[in-house]
Amino acid sequence: RVNVNSKDSIGYAEKAKNEKEKVAVVSIDDFIKIYNLSSPNYLKIDVDGVEDRILSGASKTLKSKNLRSVLIETAGRNADDSEKLHKLFEGFGFTENKKINYGHDTIFFKP
Repeated sequence: RVNVNSKDSIGYAEKAKNEKEKVAVVSIDDFIKIYNLSSPNYLKIDVDGVEDRILSGASKTLKSKNLRSVLIETAGRNADDSEKLHKLFEGFGFTENKKINYGHDTIFFKP
């Protein structure tokens, strides 16, 4: 499903709002397992409002000692959602390291 409220720079959301396409979906943890990859040391997540769904499939990765930082865009989140996200990361041993604001909020966590 396309987030039609997205403020993407190329106008994709507006163009695609009535289009449907099937895509394969795989969690971060399963992707690493399927392709026999080592855990990453960095993740960047920019998924326009479905961060919780992405992170729910990354628990092994978030627990990994290899993972040192996560950059996550959180534009448009309300205070309750932001608090839930902070608690989720704290549960995996991360702390908020830095806030960057360049038109939208981005939170950087580092264990």
